Amino acid sequence: AALVRGAFADILELSKKSKDEVAQDIERKAKDDDFPKITINWKLYLRKEGDVWRVFMDYALMDRQNQLIEAANEFEKNKNWIGARKSYEELAKLDSENVEAISAIKKLDTTIATEKAMRASKNEYVGKIKLLDFIATRIDTYADKQVPAVQFRLKNEGDRTLSKVQVIVYFSDKQGNVIYEKDYTPVSTESWNSENNKPLKPGYIWSMGKGKYYTLEKVPEEWSGKATAKITDIEFAETD
Repeated sequence: AALVRGAFADILELSKKSKDEVAQDIERKAKDDDFPKITINWKLYLRKEGDVWRVFMDYALMDRQNQLIEAANEFEKNKNWIGARKSYEELAKLDSENVEAISAIKKLDTTIATEKAMRASKNEYVGKIKLLDFIATRIDTYADKQVPAVQFRLKNEGDRTLSKVQVIVYFSDKQGNVIYEKDYTPVSTESWNSENNKPLKPGYIWSMGKGKYYTLEKVPEEWSGKATAKITDIEFAETD
């Protein structure tokens, strides 16, 4: 309340003075360290109309820049580095002096290169993991009969410890066409299941155990009983 009263008092006082006196008062107050201040950076554009240069603000451009920044932030949140880079790249084209956009592009290039190298390393290592004794069949359970089920083992024949191994099983009809797929993560150090949450060390074998299967409920009736399995993703242990 005191601040508001003070502001009105200043206004009434200024209204009694000339323009030059008001300007001097404002300049003097602005030099006071206790005087409230705020800094706003505006980017103005020059446009030549005939022989005259006019200063203007491109609000449409500013809106587009804000849209690109929001899009880049959303892409980064979802770890879509390519999408984020494209947004920053367009932003840099609109404003070649945008330091944040240029810096973000450099950081994203490093991230993208790192992930590309990691994917290549993973793809190479996948060949060192062997899928053993894969079986696709139907079994009788306590609740039902002839339930689709799969069983397999994994062996790490490489030299690195794995914190995650993902396997996808593809189910085919009589013509050999894939009609359904199901993914499994038999190795995951983040799993609550004590049988799956141990890392797969070099030379080690992961096994479901005798008589144990992954059972399925949603395999189409057209399933012929044939299926194939493929290792699709791995993660290296941090302590590797």
